[in-house]
Amino acid sequence: MKYSFQTPPPFKVNVVIDRSLFSGKVKVYADGQVVRPSHHGTRGAAGTFYQIKGGVLEVRSGLLDVVPMVWYNEDWVQLAPPMKSWEWLVAGLPLLPGVFFLGLDSFFVSFIALFLNLVIIRSPQPIGVRVASCVAVLVVSIAAILALRLGLGMLLGRG
Repeated sequence: MKYSFQTPPPFKVNVVIDRSLFSGKVKVYADGQVVRPSHHGTRGAAGTFYQIKGGVLEVRSGLLDVVPMVWYNEDWVQLAPPMKSWEWLVAGLPLLPGVFFLGLDSFFVSFIALFLNLVIIRSPQPIGVRVASCVAVLVVSIAAILALRLGLGMLLGRG
């Protein structure tokens, strides 16, 4: 997913942050040029630092959020609005089958579905499409857990 912003005057550098959804790797572009991490910053070793014209950019991965947290010269840059409570609730629905069915297989499927829902919730689609997609992921995750349980039961001779 790509996020962009412009640094404040006098430099006004157009910064694009490209974060891979699955690996979490971040690429930073300043005015179309790739910026390499410099690992020199004032906030400690928590994030990755990039020296760009006019200051230091720090990028951190957020906890359970696909949008990275960004600071530019010690000022927080909001790349996307924070998720509302109903969005967290809808995105977290696939965790219910993981708790209900109990087992490592159901937790694994539930966390994959949670990640997919977080990506869907952060997409630019209309609200109705995002909620319908999250409910579809919930239904598919329940079906996947049941199919996995049935398949493992037959494989182990218990079905």
